[in-house]
Amino acid sequence: MLENQQLISFFKALASEKRQEILIQIFLDGKSHSVSEVAERANIALSTASTHLTILKREKILVSEKIGKDVLYQGNKKYLANVFQALAEKFSCC
Repeated sequence: MLENQQLISFFKALASEKRQEILIQIFLDGKSHSVSEVAERANIALSTASTHLTILKREKILVSEKIGKDVLYQGNKKYLANVFQALAEKFSCC
């Protein structure tokens, strides 16, 4: 089970509407995406996309894999499942 601080960090990482948009509109397809693709699809600068992806990766919401010179990001399904399971358990008392 996740600790309260881990859940707080999860929500802080998603405090930005743009990061929410990136996660929902781009990464829920289950595919890997490059920084440039995220920037283009989210209509933001490459450096801004990189910053958002770094935050999401730091909080384990995304994982990355370097292939050649590209870094591809993908949703961390196992971690997200753990987060939602922990939240369901915490709210089951209410």
